[in-house]
Amino acid sequence: MDIKPEDLVTNGYQLNAQMEHNNIVPFIGLYLKKKTTVTICYNLFLIGLATILGFWIYVAMTKYGYEISTCLNYLSYGIALSFALIPLHEFLHVKAYQWQGAKHTAYVVKLKKLYFLAVADKFVANKMEFTKVALAPLVIISLLGILVLFFTSMIWSVAILGLLLTHALLSAGDISLVSYFQYYASAEVVTYDDTTLQISYFYHKPLSV
Repeated sequence: MDIKPEDLVTNGYQLNAQMEHNNIVPFIGLYLKKKTTVTICYNLFLIGLATILGFWIYVAMTKYGYEISTCLNYLSYGIALSFALIPLHEFLHVKAYQWQGAKHTAYVVKLKKLYFLAVADKFVANKMEFTKVALAPLVIISLLGILVLFFTSMIWSVAILGLLLTHALLSAGDISLVSYFQYYASAEVVTYDDTTLQISYFYHKPLSV
């Protein structure tokens, strides 16, 4: 979006919320619980993946003769691989930011709190731009994982489905931020990150009639 943070107020925007990078859980939890289009679709996606995974394990045991211990071992491989994909996940966020025009991107790593952020310093993003940034990793990795399912064995499919489900769960923060924009659909919402202060700001402006 072609506007600087210091020009937001003079263009009719008012600060509505802020999220400290050292304490994102309250903000994420609040808007993940809101009934917005993205949270409803997200929950259905999780339920669908969990159901398919359970059915896959059942078929692997009853039709292909795998032991439950073997299925759980491969499921654990998928879970482990999902955590190994975190760098790729954040890289896709950064690339999406750059595709939207952001010049100064960075990663925020909070190992003690087990979360990771991709930020774009002073880049003001509107709803459409931020939605692309937030959902890019979940969409791309999920589509690639589904594609792999067509070329792998039954037992490794358990691992891939476990990866997809765990990765989707780890994407809850991204869903929550998109939910924020949707929850305040009655206003024009923009956001930007301040990497020095480690805060993300959310500004609102009444929609033009």
